[in-house]
Amino acid sequence: MITARYDEESDLVRVRSEGFLTIGDVQRYGMEFRDAIQRARHRTGCGKVLVESSEVVQSADVVEAFVKLQPLIDPDADRLAVMVSSSLRKMQVKRGLVSANQQAFLSESAAMTWLFAREAASISVQHGAAQD
Repeated sequence: MITARYDEESDLVRVRSEGFLTIGDVQRYGMEFRDAIQRARHRTGCGKVLVESSEVVQSADVVEAFVKLQPLIDPDADRLAVMVSSSLRKMQVKRGLVSANQQAFLSESAAMTWLFAREAASISVQHGAAQD
């Protein structure tokens, strides 16, 4: 099973993947993800995506279906954080990432800090300018 949900309160698209997936699972996910990322971009201009992925190795057909969904992520505007459970998996995931706006992490707290770092810096700059 794989799901994509946009949380307006946190301004975050959460992707959760568990177990072995089918082509149909990936196709349903593609529609969910497209809707979620568009909602995020409409609200803030970019998407912040946190992927919680299981360590299950998927079939070649399923991997190919995911590759076809890559254009849904804008590598220049969207930020993508993939949470993994081991350093080896982190190295494997990083090989497939195509932009500095895409990173792999071992913990949710590190992923969230990175996802929202630009906003924190922007708020800090705005706050400093307001005090001048």
